[in-house]
Amino acid sequence: MDCEKKEFLLRVKKHLTANPFETPMDKATFKQLLQDKVDLESTIESIIEERTELENLVEDLKGAKDKSAVAAIVKKRRKTTQFDEFQELCKEVTAVLSCQSSIINGIIFKSYSGKDIKIGWEGNREELDDALANDYIDEELDVKWDSTKEMEKILKSLNKVSKFIGSELGNDFYEQYKDEYSSPLEIKNKRFWEEVFNIYISFN
Repeated sequence: MDCEKKEFLLRVKKHLTANPFETPMDKATFKQLLQDKVDLESTIESIIEERTELENLVEDLKGAKDKSAVAAIVKKRRKTTQFDEFQELCKEVTAVLSCQSSIINGIIFKSYSGKDIKIGWEGNREELDDALANDYIDEELDVKWDSTKEMEKILKSLNKVSKFIGSELGNDFYEQYKDEYSSPLEIKNKRFWEEVFNIYISFN
């Protein structure tokens, strides 16, 4: 064997020693790498979409003239379900009703539902006299909706929930409601008020 061949073989041997062949990849590992590649590409696409949405949101906010316009833009961009919207409306009702006593909430329920419910004076004279003096109710124990800001807010918040319930709702909403609550989806139902609005009602 001449010198050139020896030198070539030595170089090949040296190269193979420095750069050994990798162990062949098994099928399971190859499939996992392919799946990882797909997942990574999906993540990158999501990041790009989120960045685009944020850039569009910034541009919309730049054109907003006041706080109400900003709130409207943010609400539009926010990804909420019908059930999320329903719960937000109910929280508004809870906030305004929680400021009233249980007997006054009973009168509010009676007036809003239109049901012929007897309200007892016994044991509630102080609360009823106070509500009468503040023009929340009249002497027939009906709510004076237009006399005070407090009653106007309550009526407005209740009407929002009533309007929402009467709108076109998807099956997902009804399924979520059924999972969350046991009371019927009826704003004129006492159990609905106590469970969904999380307030206590009394008539005596």
